[in-house]
Amino acid sequence: MNPGNLVSVAGRPRADGLGVIPGRNGLQGKGALRVTTRASEIMILSLAVVLIAFGGSVATAAPADGIVVLGAEGWRAEPPPLSVRSGEVLPLDILLPRSLDRSTVSVALWQASGRVVLPLGEAHSLDELSAADAADSQGITRLNVTFPKLERKTQVLVVFTTKSDSPTKLGTARVLVYPRLDWAPLAAKLNKEGPRLLVFGEGMSLRDFFRSRDLAFGDYGNDLPERIDRETLSIGALSFEDWTDRQDRLASDGGRLIVFVADLVALPGVYTTTLGEGGVITKVTLPALASLAQDPRSEELLFQLIEQHLQSAPVAIP
Repeated sequence: MNPGNLVSVAGRPRADGLGVIPGRNGLQGKGALRVTTRASEIMILSLAVVLIAFGGSVATAAPADGIVVLGAEGWRAEPPPLSVRSGEVLPLDILLPRSLDRSTVSVALWQASGRVVLPLGEAHSLDELSAADAADSQGITRLNVTFPKLERKTQVLVVFTTKSDSPTKLGTARVLVYPRLDWAPLAAKLNKEGPRLLVFGEGMSLRDFFRSRDLAFGDYGNDLPERIDRETLSIGALSFEDWTDRQDRLASDGGRLIVFVADLVALPGVYTTTLGEGGVITKVTLPALASLAQDPRSEELLFQLIEQHLQSAPVAIP
């Protein structure tokens, strides 16, 4: 069997057969993945959500004998590839057709690189991977899939087949496995050399994340600091209205600011501008903070932004 034929979501339909359906709560639920092995099985039902930054999703009907991968716990309603940190467990929701005997299903991980695929460990049964509350009234089964420790970003296929001498391919999910980021050197540098981290804005996701990575920080509360000084790197999130009202009143004497804004005008991205004598403002309009705990891509973005601000020292004011 060549699991490379089981192609998963790339954010749009492909000739080799794939698609996405909404999660258990429709478009408000988890991201959804549906993969088939024949292009003729694809039936596009509706255009769901297009996220310019992280891709779009398309609805599709599932054949009676296929497995539907609904997504992972904590993820936005977006199409895979899902992402996970190296060595972590990804709670993966699947929908089994009623005609399929779950005891006949095998689940295996395969490392994919171009047209080359290599097995990662032994295959498992659904019962071996199922969580304690594995199935609900809708027939959705949650699997706890553990991904191996890898030193570089790797594409891994979660492949579902039947148990037999000539296995039948039932479906697949594509997952990007990221190496774990080491925050310790960055935390040590901030604690020893500065600047001091200052967190502002509503919500606890950024504060909780910094605590989980042993990053010391000051808490300014919900408001945007009126002045960013050169000894401080201020990081936080504001609504579009709050940022629009306050950005023109912001002053700087060489400090640095990273602000996450759900901007209603600008395209999703990262925007950097200067303020005053040596001040630097980075505005992020990507939906990164909402998935910071689950999505290693969001963590990598935040890590790189902090590193870049540390490398560009502020201009000293005489």
